[in-house]
Amino acid sequence: MRQSINTVLTSVVKSRSNVRNNRQIGINTFKTGSITIYPNPNNGILNIQTGTTLENGSIEIYNVLGEKVYSEKIKEQNTQLDISNLSNGIYQARVLSNNGVIYQSKIVKQ
Repeated sequence: MRQSINTVLTSVVKSRSNVRNNRQIGINTFKTGSITIYPNPNNGILNIQTGTTLENGSIEIYNVLGEKVYSEKIKEQNTQLDISNLSNGIYQARVLSNNGVIYQSKIVKQ
């Protein structure tokens, strides 16, 4: 007789409330140090504060299709970017250093 083994794992939800859900959804945000991108939403001018000088630091901005639409080196702890040439919408901003992505967040251009 052949025995069937179910290899699909299911998650167990222990919450007894439909009001509060402790499961994570959405885009992960990676944070190292104290990186801040503001204002959000913005009108085409973004400020980036890194707290420390990044070695080979840069910022990349991606549209909702995952296409890189902006890239610039970050040379100082306080950097101002002009993204006024981008269309209004939601973008993904990634700050990179030699270690890869060190900060990631959504930004909104109005």
